[in-house]
Amino acid sequence: MPDKKYAKPLISSCFFLVVMIGQCYLLRNMMTVPISNLPFTLLVELGATAVILYGAAKSANPQGWGSVSACGGALVLFVAYASFNAINYELLSQVYLTGFTNPQESYGTAIVAGKICLLLMGVIAAIPAKPQILPEEYADLFVEAMEKQKVEWAKSSALGAKKDLEKAQEALQINSEMTED
Repeated sequence: MPDKKYAKPLISSCFFLVVMIGQCYLLRNMMTVPISNLPFTLLVELGATAVILYGAAKSANPQGWGSVSACGGALVLFVAYASFNAINYELLSQVYLTGFTNPQESYGTAIVAGKICLLLMGVIAAIPAKPQILPEEYADLFVEAMEKQKVEWAKSSALGAKKDLEKAQEALQINSEMTED
């Protein structure tokens, strides 16, 4: 069985793309405003949208993030983004509500929380893991292990028999020496 680790690229990319498309849709009213008039928080949010798009592209390969340091970097970025959203929660929920025609106050809360959950699922889905072993492969490995165990038992049995034979020979030799005397 190969030692390669694989992520779930379709799932992770879908999560990232859903978040990115949702953000673009909800921030569409803000994208018509000149960038110089946007608050810094929204500029960071738009920049985060670009980073999410990069995450979708990066996690699209079967190896996911690719290495332990890349996985760690993705998790650090996620924690930083989640912290940013927690700190700027009220502003972001109000900005997201501008994307609705009949907004309810709870929509903003649900959108911010849902976005963070979707991103977390995308980050986790992009972490490479060994594929699950198939039942046929498990059976083959089990038979191979049983054969190895049988060989070990035969070796230990042979060693035990050899020691018993040596003891018996020593006992016979001692008896024969005693009878000669």
